[in-house]
Amino acid sequence: MEDNYNIKYAAVEKFIEEGEGEGIAQVNQYRFERLLGSGASGVVYLAKDILSGEQYAIKSIRKSSLRKQDQVLLLKEEKEKKNGSGFSDPRNSGPVRIGDIVRKQKESEKNQEFYLIRHELAVQIKLNHPNLVKLYEVLNDDENDSIHMVFDYCENGPVYDIKINEQSKPLTTEKARYYFNQALMGIEYYLKPSNMLLTKDDILKISDFDNSRIVDIDTVLNENSGTPAFMAPELCSTSTQNDEYAADIWALGVVLYSFSFGKLPFSGTTHAEISASVVNDDLTFPNEKDERLIDLLRKILNKDPEERIKLPEIRNHSWVTNNELVSLPPPEENSCCILGTISSDDLKSVFKTTANVKIIAGAIISLRRIRNRIREKRVAFLKEHFQGYY
Repeated sequence: MEDNYNIKYAAVEKFIEEGEGEGIAQVNQYRFERLLGSGASGVVYLAKDILSGEQYAIKSIRKSSLRKQDQVLLLKEEKEKKNGSGFSDPRNSGPVRIGDIVRKQKESEKNQEFYLIRHELAVQIKLNHPNLVKLYEVLNDDENDSIHMVFDYCENGPVYDIKINEQSKPLTTEKARYYFNQALMGIEYYLKPSNMLLTKDDILKISDFDNSRIVDIDTVLNENSGTPAFMAPELCSTSTQNDEYAADIWALGVVLYSFSFGKLPFSGTTHAEISASVVNDDLTFPNEKDERLIDLLRKILNKDPEERIKLPEIRNHSWVTNNELVSLPPPEENSCCILGTISSDDLKSVFKTTANVKIIAGAIISLRRIRNRIREKRVAFLKEHFQGYY
């Protein structure tokens, strides 16, 4: 396990745009080089720290998108409070008013820096694993109503490029096992198989860039949009069974199948067709002779979540260990700092860490306003006294 690290919190002091609507050129010491991807709430850029020369992936998020998401969460919380408290207290009777939600949100934003990403920060603070992408710094940009999050950059991109209904070249058994075992370690620690990327040293890292995806940006496999290619059958049907751990294991099985056969185990031309295939179709193993791999895939991609293989059994399976020739870190070492439920204390610790950023951000904005007023007065003076030059 890696040493503990601290996330840095800062205010944006320098912001340069490429041009009208052309994107961001620089934020503080980070010079933006190119766009890596985009999602519903923001974009991810490749950026270079001009002080250290290191490259990072920076996720820039509009606060307006975060506010909408937060309002849905607050509305749900308020409804749960009312339903749980009964009707004996008249203050808890009646519908939840959206105006009250908005006022509560504005007050929280005013008092707590990075309030809108409090849950993500509380999670990131706890994450510390060699197969998970790290968050290094968050930058508050009040002037542009944005937040910038500085992550590890994985130079080699998505671990595997596969598209629905297209055949790709399968990985070798050794490469498939190498990547699968790293994914297994990351998922055992965090249990969220989202975006799998490779560093320049061929290390697999799992990221969670909001629009999480397991393969290349051009594929139609976005978990958040509901594409069912990696979704367990119980999530594609009206089943009341909803074991998130079993569903994560299923997604891991889809990854292994894709590595091994160069295609998805279940497919279709529409969401409905893919869902139907996931729920109803049998697994096939084209030209596969390794009975160990077939056995593992049958157990992981078992349509019954109750019968689906568990993580301890996967890590001890003969294909994973190559008949005990490959060793994995013991569970107690790999999961020594495993992420638990995010508590109210975890959320409070985020705000303790960021207490000074609001003051700094306010000072920066005030300084910019003063500079702008001085610049405007200077321009007005020059125009008045040197009209022939303007």
